[in-house]
Amino acid sequence: MIHLLIRLRFVILGLILAGIGLLITSRISFISLELPSPQEIETTVSLTDKGSLKNSQITIPSGSTTARRLVFGNNYQLRLRSGDRASIEAVDTRGFFRTSSVTADLRQKPSVEFIANNPGPCSFTESGVVYSYTCGGSLDTMSVHIPPDGQQPGYVSGYTGSNPSLAIIDTATLNGKTILHLESTDGAKYLAEFDSGNVAEIAVINNLSQPEYRLLERSNDIVLYSSNLRQVLVFNDIGSTPNLLAIPEPSNKTLVGHELRHLNDRLLAVYSDAFKDQAIGDSDVNSGELGDNRGESELIVFGGGEEIRLPLDQTRVDVGFCSGSLICVHTGGQLDVYRLSNNSIQKATDYTGVEDMAYTASGGYILFAQQIALLDEDSASVHEVISNSAGFCGIHQNDSVLSVCTTVRGRKHLVRLVESSSYDRIIEAYQTLSISPDIDSLSIHKNTIHISPIRAKTVQDPGSRFSGQDPVERAEIRSRVEAAIQNAGIPSDYEVYIL
Repeated sequence: MIHLLIRLRFVILGLILAGIGLLITSRISFISLELPSPQEIETTVSLTDKGSLKNSQITIPSGSTTARRLVFGNNYQLRLRSGDRASIEAVDTRGFFRTSSVTADLRQKPSVEFIANNPGPCSFTESGVVYSYTCGGSLDTMSVHIPPDGQQPGYVSGYTGSNPSLAIIDTATLNGKTILHLESTDGAKYLAEFDSGNVAEIAVINNLSQPEYRLLERSNDIVLYSSNLRQVLVFNDIGSTPNLLAIPEPSNKTLVGHELRHLNDRLLAVYSDAFKDQAIGDSDVNSGELGDNRGESELIVFGGGEEIRLPLDQTRVDVGFCSGSLICVHTGGQLDVYRLSNNSIQKATDYTGVEDMAYTASGGYILFAQQIALLDEDSASVHEVISNSAGFCGIHQNDSVLSVCTTVRGRKHLVRLVESSSYDRIIEAYQTLSISPDIDSLSIHKNTIHISPIRAKTVQDPGSRFSGQDPVERAEIRSRVEAAIQNAGIPSDYEVYIL
């Protein structure tokens, strides 16, 4: 009997050890990484376990195209960088020492241009001039960012046009015109054309049945919709009589409308149970501090004769079209990407560490801590378009243009993407130049940089009655500033003025 008990204990112990071994091996995998072609410099790969958020790094030497890594975990996010080429990939591993393969498409980052210094948190551009303001603030608090003129640096002035007390709710572009959605202190709402720094034409919006409205820009019209989606109006011009747009109701009639997005001929309505008692903004969705986010939401894609529904078990979501066939669902740092295909929606992939999203006619832009990336429609992989080790201070967007607030030397700048055949590294060069101890201040606008060197010591010559900066020291400072410009790698097509 004792021998049977001992043997039984060994059998149970063996089963436990086998179970532990099976559990361990179920989480051990290989990731095989391949580059389409050899890179001139080495490629660094940062691997992030999506579950534990632990990071590790591997290096693919220059001239090589493959790497292989043993990993312990389920799903990983890979960030690849080789010089000015970058990519972000999502990999689902399968355990039991099986291999998950991924081919990374490293793409050249586009160039950017600086368009405003010290912008407010919201902005729009009209006739090449940036207007920034506190989101929801009145016209008379708006900053006008005047571009530089040769050696004359740019500067900021105030709004001096009409209707200064009206608050700016949204902006859009219609037939090449800048359109503002404005609201008065008594709740009246207006559409206005903004031209040459002034409200050129304004029309009150009548017969509104809901308290809050937002503006949606499309190719040939603009859509004004209530925040709960109970009233949707389509305008062909600011003074035209609007048409009512019917949108599908949620399957669960207790859900409340939250957002309306569009891309091409499709519209996306978002309903959720998070808004039965109180509304939340995108900042709540993006904060990553949602607590228990379980609940019910429904996404409805419609237009062009189709209607596709996707139920979700999350209640606070930020949703939009990331391309013609991809829908992004962002909540609490997690981004789930769904693909529209054959009148259905299927999950394609997911990403972690996402701080914010922006949706434009170009697609969905993803804001990470130090990178902004664009989602590729075919592969659902992510390609970096802007990076900054100092991070970002927000995304400025309307439906047609993406602008990004980035920080250099503690100062905010507004930048936007520009079409270019190569990456000019202006952000990196400007960061390098900004830390020079011989520079007191500097500003940048498109391809023009103005630099104010530090002052030389003051000297006085009683004989000539001269009083001012020491000319010898001043010349030495200027010489060091010129060397700093050269060492920073400012692109050759930039005009640099030392004031």
